[in-house]
Amino acid sequence: MWRTAAPGYAASVSCNSRVPVRNWCLDSLANPGQGWKHVAIVRTIQVYLAAFHQEAEKAMTGPPAASGPPVVVRLPADIDAANADEVYDQLRAPFAAGAATVIADLTATTFCDSRGIDRMITVWSEAQACGCQLVLAVSPGGAVANLLILLGIGEVLAVYPSVDEAASHLRQL
Repeated sequence: MWRTAAPGYAASVSCNSRVPVRNWCLDSLANPGQGWKHVAIVRTIQVYLAAFHQEAEKAMTGPPAASGPPVVVRLPADIDAANADEVYDQLRAPFAAGAATVIADLTATTFCDSRGIDRMITVWSEAQACGCQLVLAVSPGGAVANLLILLGIGEVLAVYPSVDEAASHLRQL
């Protein structure tokens, strides 16, 4: 999936910008057994991470608020490919306006497909890159909660059984 680029640079199909990489990767060529393939993989990973963080910082305009209550975004009952991008925009908007924390209210959501999960994880990643926080409020025992457990999302994102519990926990931090 990665395209070839000039030495010291790499570009991906999803990132058109060229990002310089550190030259320490070239030092590994002096060691026997270290081939170009290994260096290219390391360089590609570094470039991907650098490009991701740069694009995430551009996406989150404005500094996060120093304090203040979290912003609650109520999400629709069904999240699928048809409205996943709208959910992304709804979750991202408070961060762009300067909010430091957003609670995604999924307590009334009964269905969420892979595209919806992908968009929520994307917003979470962008928020983390800018020092902000996205947490989820999901009714326990429902289809969405079971999906999050199955995918292991709760090990990465903070998931609470209600908006009140999420807000209460965030106030204690």
